[in-house]
Parts: sequence; C-alpha cells; structure tokens
Amino acid sequence: MLFAYLSSGKLGAGQRLHTSLQFVPLKRSRQIHRGISMLKQQTARLAGFIYLIVVVTGIISIAYVPSQLISLSDPLATVENIRNSERLYRVGVYTGVLCYIAFLILPFVLYKLFQETSKNAAALMIILSVVSVPLSIFNLVGKLDVLTLINSEVLETIY
Repeated sequence: MLFAYLSSGKLGAGQRLHTSLQFVPLKRSRQIHRGISMLKQQTARLAGFIYLIVVVTGIISIAYVPSQLISLSDPLATVENIRNSERLYRVGVYTGVLCYIAFLILPFVLYKLFQETSKNAAALMIILSVVSVPLSIFNLVGKLDVLTLINSEVLETIY
C-alpha cells in the first residue's frame, strides 16, 4: 500500500509520509521541530540562570563572608568580627539558604533536558539533590546558633 502511494506520484514535493498515511507538509514538520528545539533552549537558559544564582550566592556565603569574618589563628577576633558585622554574617547565612534552594530546584529543570538521554541518571540526580540540600540547610542552623551564643551573657563570662 505504501509503495502504491509512493509510485503513484501522489506524494508532493515538500511533503512527508507519516505512518498514519497522512501527508504533513515538510514546512509544518520543521516548525514543530523548531518549537521543540526552542522549548529545550528556554529550559537550558533557565537552568543556566539557576546555575548563576547558585554560583553567585555560593561565592558570597562560602567564600566572601568567611574571608571577612573568620580568623583561623585568633578565635576572639572571629567573635569580635561577627559581633561588629552581624549584618554581614546574616547575609552570608541567608545567601547560603538561597543557594541551597536554587540548588534544589536546578535538578528538576535539568531533568527536563536530560530525561531523553538517560532517565535513570536524571532521576538519580534529583534523588541526590533532594537528600543533600536538607542536610546542608540543617548545617546552616548551626551558623544561626552562633549569633545566639555571641549575643548571650554566657560568652561574656567566659572571655
């Protein structure tokens, strides 16, 4: 049957034959493909933007704030730095939370891009992220406890 359609010349130039024997113009097929490609491109751009958020907030919370406040050789200087720059310390904690939230969202966006390549690997990426992010946020609670301890009267009696 398919051979009869092809040999009879009923398939016009610029048309494709689909399995349902419906003729779809080649131009329409390219438009559909271009639409899917644009959707993937938008998803990739969203993932890139989320990565940018992760990198910028990570640099602030993991590199910049500790370099300004923490003195490895003098713990008393660290306490004084945190007391004097409590706002900077809080910014470090809050940007850390934002970094981890963005890092939690990122694998779900990347899953859309990678599911065609390997659904299992993409699902594993989500599972590892969902497990690691709450642990990291729980670790930030300790940083907030430092503020409570520094502002308490107990620390005054020790030093």
